[in-house]
Amino acid sequence: MGDVGRMNEKIILLTEVSTRNTTDGSYTNTWTTLASVWAERVGEETSENVIKNKMTLETTIRLRIRYRTDIEPNYRVTYRSENYRIIGIKETDRKFYMELKIAILN
Repeated sequence: MGDVGRMNEKIILLTEVSTRNTTDGSYTNTWTTLASVWAERVGEETSENVIKNKMTLETTIRLRIRYRTDIEPNYRVTYRSENYRIIGIKETDRKFYMELKIAILN
């Protein structure tokens, strides 16, 4: 089991909300705060990808947080003032903790 005292990074979990315009019926999508939680940075990986014949590097970060049931893979995370997309969610320690694998938004 992890040490809660190591959770020293504040992150913001964001969810997308669709709002309908009453005038013309169009929808506007915005990101809103689901929760602000403490996290522990537990890892970082960099991988090389080839996109349109160009070599690119993508860095992913793993963050450990207390277990929650309301996080979906399509949510976003604000970490150290940068916005990231969630690319993986892993339950650990018998649903006491979970790890979020995140990548910077392009």
